[in-house]
Amino acid sequence: MKVSEYYELPIYSDKGNYIGEVEKVMLDPEKEKVAGLVFEKRGEKYKAVPYHSVTAVGDVVIARSGRKSPPGRETEEEEPGIGKTIEKESEGE
Repeated sequence: MKVSEYYELPIYSDKGNYIGEVEKVMLDPEKEKVAGLVFEKRGEKYKAVPYHSVTAVGDVVIARSGRKSPPGRETEEEEPGIGKTIEKESEGE
């Protein structure tokens, strides 16, 4: 899937809850992979869904809810889960 195809896709949790729309795509240039999907939460701050939490992409994005760490990532600090806050850039930047 092309990076540009992620933009504006609705994101839902695996429990069926609407999370938001993809606003930005975070890339990992070292691994040449998508690292996360960013959405805006109530117009206040950007939130992120780590890409390893994404279970399906099509007409919508489905992301695993909760804070369970994938194998090899055992601590909560390493596993932000759905909704990690990202500082919002000002419009002039």
